[in-house]
Amino acid sequence: MKTLLLQISLIIFSSITNAQSWCPAGAEWHYRHSSANSNGFVKLKQTNTVTLQGTSCQQITQTFSVFNSLISSSPTTYSNAIFTTFSNNVVYYYTA
Repeated sequence: MKTLLLQISLIIFSSITNAQSWCPAGAEWHYRHSSANSNGFVKLKQTNTVTLQGTSCQQITQTFSVFNSLISSSPTTYSNAIFTTFSNNVVYYYTA
């Protein structure tokens, strides 16, 4: 009887729980960057969902703001896109 109750509980519990997905819409990450002659920060933001070669991928925009004291007194900012997808507990990463 205890085994049956446990099995029923697990089935009900597993049907109502939601696992966290990789890179939910609007997700953002921020981190600092530093090296011998430059420092700054990087911002990554999930900005879109696209289809690449038949696979649904999350587009993540990386924005770099880097201050290089040897070259300029103002920061240099540039962006690029990366694409990720999640399958079988593996995150795949593509660059444009």
